[in-house]
Amino acid sequence: MAINRVTYRSGKERIEVRKRWPDGREFRRFYSNMRSAKHMLARIEGSIVDGSWQDLRREVSGQQDRKQLTVEDFSETFMEKYAKPRLRSWNRYELSFKSLNEKLGTIPLHQFRRKHLHEFVKKRIDEVSAGTVNKDIATIKKMFSFALEMGVIDVHPLVRFPILKVQEVSRPVMTVEEFHRLVKSMDRLDVSVMVAVMGETGIRKGEALLLKWENVHRQEKMLTIEGRTKSGKVRHIPLSDFALSWLNRLVRYVHCPYLFVNPRTNKRRGNPEKNFERGAKKAELEWVRFHDLRRFRATHWLRMGVDVRTVKELLGHQDVKTTMRYAFLVPDFAIRSVRDAQANEARELAEELERVKNG
Repeated sequence: MAINRVTYRSGKERIEVRKRWPDGREFRRFYSNMRSAKHMLARIEGSIVDGSWQDLRREVSGQQDRKQLTVEDFSETFMEKYAKPRLRSWNRYELSFKSLNEKLGTIPLHQFRRKHLHEFVKKRIDEVSAGTVNKDIATIKKMFSFALEMGVIDVHPLVRFPILKVQEVSRPVMTVEEFHRLVKSMDRLDVSVMVAVMGETGIRKGEALLLKWENVHRQEKMLTIEGRTKSGKVRHIPLSDFALSWLNRLVRYVHCPYLFVNPRTNKRRGNPEKNFERGAKKAELEWVRFHDLRRFRATHWLRMGVDVRTVKELLGHQDVKTTMRYAFLVPDFAIRSVRDAQANEARELAEELERVKNG
């Protein structure tokens, strides 16, 4: 509580004043300098002592303060009060706010208009894909919905704001040989193990980084995915001999429960994106990204005849439509599914005729 220096991932530092009123409600504001922060804290503490704190609270939370609240100011409140406590994929919002706040952060919330976001989209589409821009749009729309819910604004300025049409692009899928070559090309053993496990199980990068030794069941050849997964479900995924052979090479740190550890800090490893990029380049697979490991496993499971609903459960998809995107990468998937159905039908008919024949 009281006065804190808060440093965000962008490197920006702000001075925060936090103090609870006598009724338990919290005061939280950011100030540009320490002098202003100390002055505000002194006013709050003085009002509590002399009993005038309710008048001061009405003053600092009044309409004048609302009009001074900018997009950047409220984006931080949105992240702390809504995104982080409720959403497993809150870091996606954080990435969007990095670009949104650079161009729109200084605009007061009550002055924000649709034209501001239209101008942002027009410039942003020259920098990134339409899909990424749509995520930015969804982020700021969600923030304004929360602002409306909290009573910070009276009207949502972005209701039915249009998203961009996304042109689907077909991406290649690694062969098994390419996948094995990629695993061996990493410049760190733990990254090789991580790539091997991800490629053999189809788990997400965030799920891999959160893996603990208790999630690996060697005798059952099984991996358990639990905790803050995107779907919220516990999943049990079979481990291949290839994945286990790489897991057996991994060093286990006594004082850290995680599989993938930074040896310099003895804490859970951060995002190994740069290591992965160097390994992909060495393997002559520069086009491969982390998510291609998930695409590789889903596609090969389907090619090997694993039914689509089983693949859905193993990948942790909430909707089978998401899994069907991978089915379309398998050229003969529909044909093979029909052939399998025809074979099952013929087998059932033969069994029925045999029962009739035998009375």
